[in-house]
Amino acid sequence: NYYPPPARLFTEEEWQHSKNKTTCQSYASALIERPIGAIVKYPESGSQPKYSVTHHFHINPKNFIHPKENI
Repeated sequence: NYYPPPARLFTEEEWQHSKNKTTCQSYASALIERPIGAIVKYPESGSQPKYSVTHHFHINPKNFIHPKENI
């Protein structure tokens, strides 16, 4: 079984370097790193206004499986 780690807040340095930028107009508050092959049924999205979570899914480019194939 896969037990996801809790989201971690972006550091001040990450904010200064826009590491939390998700689109040209929005920013995330926290990050969750996902290992290769992780299947997440209910991803954390943020529990407060203006608090959002981004998910970084690691992939194997030589053996890529589209997430929709896990449904």
